[in-house]
Amino acid sequence: MRFEASGLQIPHFAANVDLSSLAQGVLLTVDATIYPWVGEAFTLSIGADPYPSPNLTILRLLNDTNGGYGAFYALVDSTTGDDATGQVATARVDSATSPFATIVAAAGAIKDLNAAHHGRVDDAGGGVILLAEGVHALTPFKTEGHSSDIPLCIAASDPAKRDTTVLTDGGVNRFNGIPTRLRLRDLTLRKGGPNSVFLDSGAASAENLLIAENCAWDANEMGSYGAWVYRVGRFVQINCTASEGNDPRQGNSFSTEAIMVSAIGCKGCAGTITYNAVGCCDLDEFTLRAPVGDRPAMVGTFLGWNKFSNGSATNAIVAIRTEIGQRGFAFVGNIIESWGTSTNAALRLNADSDENPAQNIVFHNNTIAGERANLLYLDGAVNVPKSGSFRNNLFHRINIKSDIFSAQTSNTGNWPARYKVGWADNVAIAGSSNEPGYGASSWLGEFPSVREVAHIATPWVHDRSHSGDNTGGGSYVPAASSSLPKVAPENMPYSTDLFGNTPVAEGAFIGAVFSAA
Repeated sequence: MRFEASGLQIPHFAANVDLSSLAQGVLLTVDATIYPWVGEAFTLSIGADPYPSPNLTILRLLNDTNGGYGAFYALVDSTTGDDATGQVATARVDSATSPFATIVAAAGAIKDLNAAHHGRVDDAGGGVILLAEGVHALTPFKTEGHSSDIPLCIAASDPAKRDTTVLTDGGVNRFNGIPTRLRLRDLTLRKGGPNSVFLDSGAASAENLLIAENCAWDANEMGSYGAWVYRVGRFVQINCTASEGNDPRQGNSFSTEAIMVSAIGCKGCAGTITYNAVGCCDLDEFTLRAPVGDRPAMVGTFLGWNKFSNGSATNAIVAIRTEIGQRGFAFVGNIIESWGTSTNAALRLNADSDENPAQNIVFHNNTIAGERANLLYLDGAVNVPKSGSFRNNLFHRINIKSDIFSAQTSNTGNWPARYKVGWADNVAIAGSSNEPGYGASSWLGEFPSVREVAHIATPWVHDRSHSGDNTGGGSYVPAASSSLPKVAPENMPYSTDLFGNTPVAEGAFIGAVFSAA
């Protein structure tokens, strides 16, 4: 699955499930049981988070196999529409006959028809409000757009005119103004003031849901404000973009409010409170966060097939400094590019004075360019277990500490990390920060892991990290003449890399990119 916004691809399994034998118009629960190579089976409805949650949980979906759930269409045209004469249609094309002037009136009319024709009282769910090309100032419509289960949708009347179909705050705070379940599609979402609250449903938990699909977030030269998208609960962004060089930071935290971001196939949209991200580019940071206020802990976080790039990081670009329990942490197929003025670690995974236990880490097929990866340090007064599966990764430098590290002689333990249990087929271009080889005083450890290679020439055609021309935006595709080792196709964990390349007959290069330039 390839996404236009990020240009990246996500390897995935797609099931074709026949739902026709199940009741039309009902909510279905999708459960799953996971069978690991080692250990007991894990069933979502038993061991994962209770629904709803930004973490791993069951799925809920509407069984609308015949399209008869009752989606009503209403066109809103702020220029020619009239709330007194506007009418809702059962066919999308017919909605243009009698447009409304405001979203408020259109949502209320859809809710009334849902009650009259489908028995869904106080429920605008399933309805679609189409916005005509032009600028629409958001007016609070939480009551009119209320739904019980299925979100109300607001979309561009013509998806091809996304960039000129604009929904804006108008520079005015819109507190608690949107429904608890809302989907925005094919719209430009524009700031009208530097510190205005735009989308806010008053969420105090993960119960509320905001979905933005194929939307463009436009800061409009107003800068960033953490509460522009405020208390919306679960916040899912799919194939969205942020204005170039002018990110409104709509996915950022603000105090301890309930906003929990998941980003899929987006460009620069994840923000500072991202719980999961797949297939995204232009991400400048990620921090695994402990619970605070109305935001639950990030548990079982998955980051896959993304590109992170930061030229002025004040901390590590990807930073994990909290306990990782049985649900683990997965970091798969990503590129991290460190460049510019920052010399902080590109990745800090339970290192640098971190005293939290960490287990069930899956760290496969990543490329970390320009700076070191600080991994699983023993820096506390006592030993805590730290381990994971690290395979097919291309590091710039690797740093690990244990009791035999020269500066940590008072501590005991961390041997699984130090001796790289569960590691195979990794490369460290520059070795460690102090020595290119192995030994008691090297952060690399005493010995290499299975098929591990250290201290090779930079393998990329366009290295724009700290180890290259330091301008950012490198591709990190290996050169065909590179000495970078390959992994046999049968040992690859998935079929394509983040650019859609498949392993060739002789194997795939170690790292996030399988093929050579």
